[in-house]
Amino acid sequence: IPGISDLLMDSNCNGIHGVAGLGHSYEKKFCEDSGMRGLVTFGDSASSGFHIAEEWLHLKELKTLIPAILHEIDRPQLSWDSGFSPEINGESVYARMLQNNLCNHRQFSNLGHNGAEMKDLVTQIQLLKASPHTLPMLAFVAYIGNDVCKDSLDQMTTPAEYRQQLLAGLKELDEIAPAGSKVILMGLVDARILWDTLNQRRHPLGSTYEQFWEFLTCTGSNPCGTWLNPD
Repeated sequence: IPGISDLLMDSNCNGIHGVAGLGHSYEKKFCEDSGMRGLVTFGDSASSGFHIAEEWLHLKELKTLIPAILHEIDRPQLSWDSGFSPEINGESVYARMLQNNLCNHRQFSNLGHNGAEMKDLVTQIQLLKASPHTLPMLAFVAYIGNDVCKDSLDQMTTPAEYRQQLLAGLKELDEIAPAGSKVILMGLVDARILWDTLNQRRHPLGSTYEQFWEFLTCTGSNPCGTWLNPD
């Protein structure tokens, strides 16, 4: 229990434990009334930090490929939400929360998964390990593309389905989220920006992005055929 068992050990992994005097822990002294909050993200590859290194496309630094594959080529340590690596220079939600309150150290859960859609929200919430001592959450619901990134328009999640899946997830989250928790809903991305800004730029493989996406479409592997095309 944070504040009690932290007399002897760091029960919530935020790096704070020990006796401050009169039987009180440093956790209680410095953190109890500090407004501690845990970051939680439910989302897709944009949340989990999916990244294909350019070096791999040129058959370089392949020694890093296998470890990356074991992590589904995700780098949550560099993501916009849970990023904590020095490489991001403090530019993530978690890093800003930590700057604001050092008691938030390691208080994050990134449950984003490659390919996830709004229908996966309930399942991701059920993966969250909540307890009576869970901190109030700052929770992001960030399924920004896979519901509309399909091979054809008729495969997209309909607005009615999207709404029903979202409300079911929020109901599930409401049952476990501590009082004082906040939820931020992120909308679907207007992916026209990808085509408009990249289609004539040079891809690392040598073709233009338009040519590369056309090749992926022909092989049935375009990750977002409904957006990444000239139509």
